[in-house]
Amino acid sequence: EQMVVVQKCYTIAIKAWSKSGRGREGAEAAERILATMPFQPSIYSYSGVINAWANSGAGTFAGRRAESVLEQIKSDPNVQVDNVAFNGCMNAWRLSGSLAAVKRTELLFQQMEECSIEADRAAYNTYLHILSTHGKTSGMAQKADDVLARMEAQSSVNVAPNTFSYNAVIDCWSKSSHFDAPSRALKVFRKVVANKDVELNSYTVNQVVFTFSRSRLPGAALRVEELLKQFRDAHKAGLIPVEPDVVGYSVAINAWARSGAKDAAARATKLLSYLEERAAGGEQKFKPNYITYNSVIDAWARSGQGINAARKAELVLERMQARYEAGDLGAQPDRVTYNSLLNAWARCGSRCCAKKAEQYLNKMWSLHKSGNKKVRPNGQSYNTLISAISNSHNTQKAQKALRVLRQMDKLYQSGYDELKPDEFTYTLCLSSCAFSKDFDERSRKKAMDTALFVWEEFKETEYGTPNDVSYGTFLKACAGLIPNEGRRRAIVEHVFNECCEEGLVSTMVLNQLRDAAPDTLYAELLSDVVKGNKVMIRKEDLPADW
Repeated sequence: EQMVVVQKCYTIAIKAWSKSGRGREGAEAAERILATMPFQPSIYSYSGVINAWANSGAGTFAGRRAESVLEQIKSDPNVQVDNVAFNGCMNAWRLSGSLAAVKRTELLFQQMEECSIEADRAAYNTYLHILSTHGKTSGMAQKADDVLARMEAQSSVNVAPNTFSYNAVIDCWSKSSHFDAPSRALKVFRKVVANKDVELNSYTVNQVVFTFSRSRLPGAALRVEELLKQFRDAHKAGLIPVEPDVVGYSVAINAWARSGAKDAAARATKLLSYLEERAAGGEQKFKPNYITYNSVIDAWARSGQGINAARKAELVLERMQARYEAGDLGAQPDRVTYNSLLNAWARCGSRCCAKKAEQYLNKMWSLHKSGNKKVRPNGQSYNTLISAISNSHNTQKAQKALRVLRQMDKLYQSGYDELKPDEFTYTLCLSSCAFSKDFDERSRKKAMDTALFVWEEFKETEYGTPNDVSYGTFLKACAGLIPNEGRRRAIVEHVFNECCEEGLVSTMVLNQLRDAAPDTLYAELLSDVVKGNKVMIRKEDLPADW
């Protein structure tokens, strides 16, 4: 009896280390206890060490160590290996986050068969969880479907799929790029509805909606909204116990934002109003949150409706702010909110677009300095401001864009890591110069001087290197800002040769070269691939090292 008590104490110590939160250190301590036990370890002791590695956060190393302990169990004639040990190894691989977990888990299933151990629901669900984690990898959703079929085909109640099983398979299809993913997810959903032993929950219906939202087929957003209505009607008729909540509707709103449809923003706003109405009636699961509002603002920013879109986006922010001030903490505007609003003004193309964008950027700083850490501007905020300046009608927009770049540089150097300028920042500054071609001669000259300055700095800076879009944008500036053919010829020839040396010639570069280079230079530069003057050529026609 004393030995039993002591053995239990060792096992409890192993379990304590497995739950200590000390990572690899805890797992190694548990394994040391196992190795120094003065008597025969039990299956519980071994399994405790496996669980310690599973909880260690040591990635694939943890999976390998867990399997090594499993091998010790299998080679120990005094211990009978069981489901718990195998499930612990599978869990270790699941928590590793590695794609190798798929293959390792399949091998563990084979080993279970060799040991005449019947896999239980926990093992299958762990495997489904792993497949779901890597659902974007080709073939994973089909594997998940096959696993579910195996579970359904077995008579044991310990293997029959539960809600988690079905949800994991739907989640896998939601991540799949397979063209038939939406219908496959819907097929699994219908299985859930038909299985009276499985409880349908909101996650199930929301994930089906999400799967349809990711479809690349035309009209996906409309199909998502129709699906919401079908679920809503089915719930109202008592055919299913739940309907999509704010998560499902937020997915639909985001689908409209990305759809490019002319009425997308209006449709998104209508769905937001529906959620607000149901929440006002006491149904808290429909209460819109900051993600919902941000998606509607994004829809207006992408709508292409100019200043009207920017004004509509502001109204959504006002609704959002009102809910937050009324005590709804989930509706607090954040950085994404203001960045989307900045984007709405940047895209509107009005005379005041840059001014309004700058006002909102300043407001973000003001809110941040007053204690709101959720709205601190980042690189996207400043890049969007430069984009707004580029789209403005200000004759000094090239210089204004450069000043914003200088602000970013200064803030980054002072410790604001999120404000590090990058290739996109410099390219936007070049774009501000290129879009100055319709101004007076003096303004064009200043814009070209700025373009040359930015270009030379761009090539030397630690913040990145020019890409094909950068080269194309600089050539665009040359085409519109340098009237003197001789000077333009010299600059364009030098820049294009640099582009060739870097291997960055793209369709955009070729298009801009055609506009920027004098006819004779164009023919010279492309003499090996083009006959005559400005003819259409493809990137595929160029030398491989270009």
